[in-house]
Amino acid sequence: MRIPVKRSRYGAQKTIVDGITFDSKHEAAYYNDLKLKKRAGLITDFKLHPKYIIIDSYRCPLTGRKIPATTYSAFCSNLVAVHCLPFRSIRLDP
Repeated sequence: MRIPVKRSRYGAQKTIVDGITFDSKHEAAYYNDLKLKKRAGLITDFKLHPKYIIIDSYRCPLTGRKIPATTYSAFCSNLVAVHCLPFRSIRLDP
């Protein structure tokens, strides 16, 4: 008897690129895009799933129990080497 595989909520399919497992094809495509931008020199570096500490861990003054740190894990963080202007119409002719 086969056990049915539970489908993900949004239908995303796990994808493996360069030995890294991504939760969706969209994330894998974004990773490939960042690799191309790094190779072209548009960005200097990028990190996958960096963790940012929102609130440090601390001890509760009432109970003395240690409260773990609150963290945020982003999908990707990239460092831009070139300053990009926002999209707007700029008239070049005087």
